[in-house]
Order: sequence, then structure tokens, then C-alpha cells
Amino acid sequence: KVTCTECSKDPELFPDGYFVSLKGSLIKGQKPCGCSKKPEWCDWQYLIITRRAVKDRFIVHGFSEEFHGNTTKLNLECLKDGHKWTARINDIINGGKGCPKCAGVYRPTEQEALQKCIDICKEMDYDVVGFPNGYKNQRSRFEYICKIHGKHQVRYTNFVNTGSRCSGCAITGYSTSKQGTFYVYQW
Repeated sequence: KVTCTECSKDPELFPDGYFVSLKGSLIKGQKPCGCSKKPEWCDWQYLIITRRAVKDRFIVHGFSEEFHGNTTKLNLECLKDGHKWTARINDIINGGKGCPKCAGVYRPTEQEALQKCIDICKEMDYDVVGFPNGYKNQRSRFEYICKIHGKHQVRYTNFVNTGSRCSGCAITGYSTSKQGTFYVYQW
């Protein structure tokens, strides 16, 4: 049994106050405590470390799957907006990741994604067809009908985030959704 002057200051993380190690490991410079380059944490220690890392940002509700080390996923809840999601222990502790909704990388549900597309279609006077293969992620294809140029398919992210609309309207100038200045240069 050995003690560590640093780790013994943290009775919550190290309640025994000592560590068990082989003499040969100590001679080789291997530390049996949290000061090690690769400490071997237990599941309950990972929960403590994670809760400390996210203090005042979000709540750790425990594991979302069976514990298998630092790649185990946790159930998390944002204190800012109440959003719930899962993330790996390592991504939270070492990656500094936070709430995906607050960070703008939140993946909406199929209903939320469809509602965004419906709102844009109303504004553009398009008829909504939907997601022909269902909504899986930002690259899912969304289908709509332009009353002038017919049916179109576009990636969800392009339709919602980058303003991809009917190419026929863009070429012929039928689109009235965006105002701006058109410059002509002669080279």
C-alpha cells in the first residue's frame, strides 16, 4: 500500500487514501494513482470526474449503456436549455464537448427537420413532398415541387442552411425570396 501526496487531498475520488501497487511497478516509475499518465478509473470515478468537468454547464444523469471505459456514453442534460443527449466520457472530459444544441450542431428529429423545410416551402411557394428515404441526418434528401419548374431533390442541410432552391428559378430569375445587388463586369 502506498499513498500519494496529491491524490490523498481528494477523498471523494480516492476514499481509501492509499493505493495498492507492486514494488517492481514503483521502481519502474509507474504511478498507481490519479497522477499516472494513464490512470485506470472505475465507473464511479469517471462519473465524479465528468461531473466536475461539466459543473455549471450540464447535468450528468449516469451511463446510457453498460460501462466499458472512457468510451462509455453518458446521459447528459444542458442547464441552459434543458436539451438531453448522449456523449462519450472521453469527449466530455478531454474533448471539452458541450451541448450540441447550444453549439449549433444539434441534429433535429425528423419532425423538426420536416417543419423547417415546410416553413421554407411556404415562404417560397413550393409544395412539400418530404424525405423520400426518411430523415437520418443533415445529408438526407428533401423533395419539393416548384410550381413553375417541377420536382426537385436537395440535401436537407443545403436547403435549410445554404439556401439551395429551385435551379430553374435561379437561372430565369423567378425567385423573389432574396434581394440583393447584381454586378456586371467586363473583362
